[in-house]
Amino acid sequence: MNSLVKELIQPLLEESGKVVALYPGKFKPPHKGHFEIAKSLLDKADEIIIIISPVTVDNITSKQSEDIWNLYNTLLNNKLTIKITDKSPVKFVLDTVKENPNDKFIAVFGKGEESRYKSLVDNPNVSIYEIGRAHV
Repeated sequence: MNSLVKELIQPLLEESGKVVALYPGKFKPPHKGHFEIAKSLLDKADEIIIIISPVTVDNITSKQSEDIWNLYNTLLNNKLTIKITDKSPVKFVLDTVKENPNDKFIAVFGKGEESRYKSLVDNPNVSIYEIGRAHV
């Protein structure tokens, strides 16, 4: 392919790539703030994956968190994919990014959790969305 054709086509190929937002957390329980973050991601990502911790906190199970997210999902036109992970939700994010090097991601983390995602900062396929201080 000659350089002019490549130059014209490459931006189109890059623009057509799907962007997946990965939103990990305990979500015990998922509250209005969590909902608002998910809602704010709707115009930034093609897919939003909510990753729920398997740990029970204050007698709130991961299944109960999933049920609440499913209710929220109906308010967001079923744009969310909700998963209960069997490992740390942050580990799920790190593994997903590592296992899919050609995909584009938005990694969502809480304010002050820089150390949890520092390995993603230099990845050109990952944008960090820090709750309270978005970098997308």
